[in-house]
Formats: sequence, structure tokens, C-alpha cells
Amino acid sequence: MRTVLENRLDRIARGVPPPAAARPAEIVYRRTLPRSGGPATIPPAPVPVPVSLDRLAPGRTLPAPGGGEAWLCETNLSAPPGADLLPEGLLFLDLETTGLGSFPLFLAGLLIRRGPALSLRQYLARTYAEEGAVISLFLAEAGRSDALASFNGKSFDLPYLRARAAACGRPFRLDLPHRDLLPECRRAFAGTLPDCRLTTLEAHVLRRPRPADLPGREVPAVYHHFVRTGDARDLARVLAHNRDDLLALRSLAALLTGAPPAPVRPSDTCPSPVRG
Repeated sequence: MRTVLENRLDRIARGVPPPAAARPAEIVYRRTLPRSGGPATIPPAPVPVPVSLDRLAPGRTLPAPGGGEAWLCETNLSAPPGADLLPEGLLFLDLETTGLGSFPLFLAGLLIRRGPALSLRQYLARTYAEEGAVISLFLAEAGRSDALASFNGKSFDLPYLRARAAACGRPFRLDLPHRDLLPECRRAFAGTLPDCRLTTLEAHVLRRPRPADLPGREVPAVYHHFVRTGDARDLARVLAHNRDDLLALRSLAALLTGAPPAPVRPSDTCPSPVRG
């Protein structure tokens, strides 16, 4: 059997040029199809077209007290039955963060009843640098409210906001009555539920499960992808997750105050996930 070197020397002696090397694209995408007897070129998968933030929902850039700006998605909703049992100036708060501890937050979702309507306001940091603006905008909104409501906010949301405000060099002054619904739910449903997580309360108490909801553990990765690429396609699911958390808090507060939970249709609010 002739060696590779002998074959090469023989081609040189006969003046036969060496075989052309495969191009890089062929090396990456060529494969031999079984039983076909010949190679086939596999084109690369199409790259999805990025979806801009403006396509998600009505939104606008909002300047923040103390400098900077953030993106605001604002929607007015019809107040459901039982809303009049809750104080008109009660501000519901739900945060979305990139982790626990000292990791930045990027979304402050707020829900408040003003007159006959519910106002949903979501302050979003489009970059990591806008975190301080989100905190200042929340504080400005809280300053126009009479009380705060949250789910585990006394142990998580408010200490987190205070720590991140210090990290961003923003003043943090908040003096509002605070209704934390988690201890209320633990007292009301002790021994009747496997736990008092918000998803459990939605499924068993409000009868409003969220099978297609974005798991909280995936939220940071979705936000980091948005900051890197500007593609807001999956960020719509984060905004919807935050919106549904706030609506669940309002329903729980009404239920614990004495009103039956009102059904909420996802189409009543914005944004909806962008497809395609």
C-alpha cells in the first residue's frame, strides 16, 4: 500500500496539482447523506430578526428625579368588582431582579387604583446603568401614594430597594404604611395549602393557575440577553409575569379584605408576548 507521501511525490512528478482544499463554509455545513452517494450542503439556520422594545406595548422614555431615564409601560384597566374595598391610594409593588443579594434590579412593577380605573406602571431599565432611574421613579410614584402593598416586601422588596439605591448612589426615603400580604396569607390559609408561594395561592385560592408563565429562575437570563442584543422578544414574557404577579396581589388583597377574587383576562393588559 502506497503511503500518503509516495502519492504526493508521484503527483508532483507527473505535474498533477494537489486537490483543492474545502472552503470553511463547506467544512462547517457539509455532510454525507446516507445511501445518497454524494455530499450535501446544509445552510445555516436562519437568525431571528430582533424585536425592538417599542413593539411590545405602549411605552415611552421617562426622565427620573436625580438624573437618568428609564422606560415606562403604562396601561389603564377597568377596576374589577371588589376594587372599591381597597383604598384608592394603595400602591402594589413587585420587583424583578437579576439575582439575589447584591445583584441589580431592572423592573419595578406598580399597580394602583386611581378613580374608577387601575393603573399598571412598569419601570424598566433598558441597560444596567438605568437601575438608579428605576428606583428613583418608584420612589416618586410612592410619594404620590397613601400606602404600599407587596408580597414579602418587608423582608425582600424594600430592603433590596434600599441596598440597590445605596449601590447606585441614590437617596432612599420612603415613609408609607406597608401591607405585606405574605404573613396575612400564612395566617389565613395555614394548614390548608402545601405552601404559601404566590403561584400556589393563585392556583388553589384564586383558581387562576399560570401554566405558561415564565419561571422566575429564567428571568435574569432573559434580561441579560435583552441588554446584550436589544432583542425584546422574550422580555415580553418577563413583563407579563410581572403584570400577572401584581394582578394576583390585588386579587389576594381584595379577597383578604372580604371581596371575591375577580377573574382577569391576559388580553386586558399589556404587553403580550411577541411571536415571530
